[in-house]
Amino acid sequence: PPGTGKSQTIANLLVHLAATGKRVLFASQKDQAIRGVKDKLKTLDIPFLYGYIPDKASKLYTEDDEKDSAANTLLALNREFQKGKVGDLKEPLALLTNRSSIFVENLNNERSTYALLEERRNLSYLDSLHPYEIDGGWYSQCSLLEDTIVGLVTNVKKYETAHEKFLKAANKKFQNLELDYQETVDSIESIYSYFKDNMPERSSFLGSKVNGLKLRSALKEHGRNLLQEIYVEVERILFSDNTKSARLQLLDSLSDYFVYGSELQAIADSRNSLDELLSSKEVAPATYALLKKLITEYGKEKVFDDLSRYNEICEQVDEMSLYSANELNREIKDIRKFYRTNITNYVRNRILTRVNEANNDKQTKAILAQVARSLTKSKKAN
Repeated sequence: PPGTGKSQTIANLLVHLAATGKRVLFASQKDQAIRGVKDKLKTLDIPFLYGYIPDKASKLYTEDDEKDSAANTLLALNREFQKGKVGDLKEPLALLTNRSSIFVENLNNERSTYALLEERRNLSYLDSLHPYEIDGGWYSQCSLLEDTIVGLVTNVKKYETAHEKFLKAANKKFQNLELDYQETVDSIESIYSYFKDNMPERSSFLGSKVNGLKLRSALKEHGRNLLQEIYVEVERILFSDNTKSARLQLLDSLSDYFVYGSELQAIADSRNSLDELLSSKEVAPATYALLKKLITEYGKEKVFDDLSRYNEICEQVDEMSLYSANELNREIKDIRKFYRTNITNYVRNRILTRVNEANNDKQTKAILAQVARSLTKSKKAN
């Protein structure tokens, strides 16, 4: 029933709970009940004790309700913090705000990291290639060398099959020589070209002293860069008793032999270059074989686009500043506890101040004395 002290009792409970560091939500279907409790709390004159949310649709709504509202209280609280009047409460609140923002940032970073790791998981077919800083340009160089090697090996095998006997004989004479194959081939081709145009058809003409001297002089001129062993063999072929076509054919075969030698040298050089390219990226042959397999399966452009993205993801993950979420959460709880303790002390001190003021007030003392006398008379009457 009205007047039985419901609002006062509720207000007392709310203040008690606030003084012990609790947070309480008080709600009612009727705006008048909320207003009654608010008015009781307001008489205590404890700043920031409560946050009142008025019903603006209520017929009882006034400007005073707006002044007492939670929004207005928060604005006032902010001004107090700016002034520094709250004292010890300002620092823990600042720490709490800072750590909370770090916690949220860390949580967002973890979400971003998870998304990046999920994206990287979809590129897991490149896990074995990630440690290597390779790109399409590097692979093109390797691929070009491989194609060169394959082409040269094909030529070498064809030559070995077609000229097996000549190859054995030539190897006995020239295999251990240290020579410049390209220079040797160029010299023999120059000799071949000259003698094809100037050498008589029949060997009997070689008996001519003048013609013989002329041809030998030409051989010396065109063969000046040949090693002695090769020069002697060329001379033997050209000044033999064979027909001109037979001699030119032998000379052509000798040239082909040194082309074969140059191709063997080119194969070795290309393999060394390929090994150097692989070593420059510390890529093992097995890893390179895997790369070629993936390119065959997915295509060069996709593999290197995906690999570039894979490396970007790894860099982004490494740059993420992740704190221990549990540690941050524990620190935030400690700060909140410290903050609640200060609030509790603040509210308790304000309440005690009001009690002391009431005890020191003469009018209040007189009222209490009158109540005491009334209670005494009631006992005597009983």
